Amino acid sequence: MKRATLALALTAVGLWSAGVLAQGRNFAGAWTIDQEKTMAATMAMIEASGGTVVARSGGGGGGAAGGRGAFGSAGGGGGTAAVARSGGGGAGGARGGGGGGGMRSGGPAGPTTIALDTNTFTIGVGENHTMYRLDGAPSTTDTPAGRATSKASWKDDKLVIETTTDTANGPVASTVLWYLEGESLVRETQTTNASGQPNVRKTYFKRA
Repeated sequence: MKRATLALALTAVGLWSAGVLAQGRNFAGAWTIDQEKTMAATMAMIEASGGTVVARSGGGGGGAAGGRGAFGSAGGGGGTAAVARSGGGGAGGARGGGGGGGMRSGGPAGPTTIALDTNTFTIGVGENHTMYRLDGAPSTTDTPAGRATSKASWKDDKLVIETTTDTANGPVASTVLWYLEGESLVRETQTTNASGQPNVRKTYFKRA
């Protein structure tokens, strides 16, 4: 009887696990930044906000290095930058695509690798990896900005990571969504600026 009960339980877990990784949720594997799609998304966002977009190509270093941190983000490198100029005259360089800030879309030092099962979501570049539990338990990571506490969970077919970082200027909240859009993997970062305005940026990945 015990063996039959155990077998039924394992079968149920297996079926539930397969369902979790189906329905557009199975984006485990190696990915690289899709520069073209990321730049298009960046330009669309800047234009929608009323800015002027100037696209330029360069080889400089980009966003946060590594791929470890509160946002589970991949590091930046050289690439194409989008510069937004507001109507008020001030030029705001925007960086993104790699790391925690801005809008520069730069290629990481290596592929972004994702491991995903029913219990954990792990993302890394090279030797740097960050793991998030999917049972609602908090994960704590030390970042250059301060200690970050994150909670990860599924919302439909989107993996949502909510993070609060204890910085020198007080706690900073952010949300990162990972999901599939066609053949692309999307990292959508949602933050709030000092004026309380929402800031959303998307980075597109393609299979490595």
